[in-house]
Amino acid sequence: MNITCLKGYCLHCPVEVDGTPTTNTGKWSTLDELGPLLHLRNLSLSFDVTSNSFEARAARLTEKSHLTRFFLSCGYNWMDKATELDIKRIKDISELLQPPTCLDELRLEGYPCSRLPHWMTAMELPNLTRLLLKKFKYCENLSSLGELPNLAIFHILEMPSINTIGPEFMGTSGGRVHGNKGKHALASTVAFPKLEHLEFHEFAMWENWQWESKFHAMPCLQELLLVNCPKLITIPEGLSCHVIALKLLLIREADSLGSNCNSCSLQKLKINRCSSLKRISDLPALEKLLVIDCPSLNVVESLSSLQFMKIYDFEMKSLPEWLLESEKSPKPEKLEIYCCEDLFIQMCEMDEEEWPKILHLNHVEIHNQYEGEYAEHVSYTREPFSFTTFTLDQ
Repeated sequence: MNITCLKGYCLHCPVEVDGTPTTNTGKWSTLDELGPLLHLRNLSLSFDVTSNSFEARAARLTEKSHLTRFFLSCGYNWMDKATELDIKRIKDISELLQPPTCLDELRLEGYPCSRLPHWMTAMELPNLTRLLLKKFKYCENLSSLGELPNLAIFHILEMPSINTIGPEFMGTSGGRVHGNKGKHALASTVAFPKLEHLEFHEFAMWENWQWESKFHAMPCLQELLLVNCPKLITIPEGLSCHVIALKLLLIREADSLGSNCNSCSLQKLKINRCSSLKRISDLPALEKLLVIDCPSLNVVESLSSLQFMKIYDFEMKSLPEWLLESEKSPKPEKLEIYCCEDLFIQMCEMDEEEWPKILHLNHVEIHNQYEGEYAEHVSYTREPFSFTTFTLDQ
C-alpha cells in the first residue's frame, strides 16, 4: 500500500489487559495493520495498555525507510490508575515501536517510565532535527540526548519528577574540554552540536541544572526558554561559557532564580514573574529587555547596547532606584513602564522624587496599568524636549 500520511491512528487490541477476548474486535485498529504500510512519511499513533508487544513488533516501524515524522502518544490519561504491570506493558510496546534511522521529527507523549526508550540515541536517530517530549510523569533522567548529532529544536514539557539535570544530559562523552589546552580549548566532542532552540516547560521539582565549564555544549543555541520551573535555583556556568550564539532568553515563573546568565551574545531578555530575581547585569549585546512582576529586582546594570526596555509592575509604589543615572545604569533609547494608578498620577504631576530617575533617558512612556489605544499615559522626550499626558478625564 502506498499510504504516506496517517494521523490520529488510535488503537484497541483484540485482548483485554488480563488477556481475555474483547467484545470490540473489528471496531478498532491494531498495531499490526501498520506493517504493510512501508511508504509512510508521517505517522501519528496513540496506544494504551490494551495494546500488546506482538502487534507492536508486527508494525515493522524500523523498516519504514520513508518515515520522517512520528508522533507517538502512550495514552497518559490512564496513568494515575496504572499498575506496575501496565507500565511494564507500555514500556515493552514503546521499545518495539522504534522508528527508522531516517526520522527527522519525533514527538513522544505520556511515556510512563523513569528512563527514556533505549532507541533514543544518536546511533538510532542520527537524522533527528526536531524533538518534543511531553508528560513524562515518572521520568527522572534525560540521558544521552546531547549526542543526537543533528538535533536543532528541542521542547521538553511537563516533567514533574526531574530534580536534577546533570552531565548525563550531554551524553556519555559529556562534551568534556580536555585540560592540557586551557579552559577555552575545543572539546573532542561537543554535546548538542547543532541545537538552536531549547525549551523547558513545567518542571515542578527541578532544582539543579549542573553544567560545568569543562563540558562543551550547545555552540549553536540561539533561543532558550525556561517556563514554570519554580524551584530552579541558578543558570549553570556552562551556559555562560559555551553558548556563544544565544540571542533570546525567556524566563517565566521561576520563583527561586536569583540572577540571569551572563551571555556576551544575548540580544533579547524576557523575565516574567520571577519573584526572587535580584540582578540583571553584564549583558553587553542586550538590545531589548522585558521585565514583568519581579519585585525583588534591585540591580540592573552594565547593559551597554540596550535600546528598548519595558517594565510591568502594578504593585510598585515608586520607580526602581536602578534607573537613576550612573556609569553602569541602563540607558535605553526608549523605556516603557506600566504601573499602578497612584504612581501614574505622580508621573503626570512630574513628582520631584520620581522624575529625576528618568530625566536622563531619551524617551519614556508611562502607562496606567494596561496597554491599548485609549490607555492613559505620559510621554516624555529629552531632546527636543516634549512632555504630554493623556488621561480619560481630559
